[in-house]
Amino acid sequence: MEKEFDVLIIGGGLVGASLAIALDGAGLRVALVEAAVPRVDEQPSYDERNLALAGATVNALTALGVWEKCGALGIPVLIHAADPKPFWQPIDKNNERWLELKLHPGRRHDTDPVKWETLIEEQHAMFRKHPKTKFINAHLGWYGNDLRKLGQLMDELPNMYTEIGAVIAELGRQPRAAKAFLTKYQDRVLFGKDSWVPEEYETYFRVLETEDEYFPYHKRYHAFWKMYGIGLPDEILKKIYYKNALAILPGMDKSLFPN
Repeated sequence: MEKEFDVLIIGGGLVGASLAIALDGAGLRVALVEAAVPRVDEQPSYDERNLALAGATVNALTALGVWEKCGALGIPVLIHAADPKPFWQPIDKNNERWLELKLHPGRRHDTDPVKWETLIEEQHAMFRKHPKTKFINAHLGWYGNDLRKLGQLMDELPNMYTEIGAVIAELGRQPRAAKAFLTKYQDRVLFGKDSWVPEEYETYFRVLETEDEYFPYHKRYHAFWKMYGIGLPDEILKKIYYKNALAILPGMDKSLFPN
């Protein structure tokens, strides 16, 4: 084991680990010191927090080969880019999310200099650039209200997966189209949820599992419309709920889930 180093880095979180990769690539002898080994509960740098990355940081990680390494290690990358497209549109009678934007003005982007389309295209360009890396495009890629477009992206980008967190209301108002989409891409859609709020799960299960009609969404400012059950068969439900995650997420204990 090497005992002499050019640089000693204390802390193996995102910043420390990225710096170590960069310096190692420059030919320096680097030691990265952490209080606990990775992948243990006591390791504070590997908790379940999400990381918000600016464009420059994404470019830096690209230059360091992080996305390629994720592909080589079989580690999928979950990415949430932008927000619903109506957040960039005028707040008027034609905007379905006007009440949400009025209640949460910090979500407004209608005066942002960067367009929604620009952010989404940058995300898709990243997927194209790293075809050997699996990417999970969060929230149906914000195309839940345009499943035809989302299907075109799924066909073009076989390394792109998606999940249904916070967009179940989009699926519930178009049950036939949603069922066709989830049937065709049943191996690449995961069950997702933004937060642990047990009483909200009933809405997801009711949309996915039943054929109930004309029932409300649990957050009225998200969706004014009524929803309808899709009635997916059990085998597709199992894939969405856990089998697809078991197939692409390394290290998950499969014994915790039914066959």
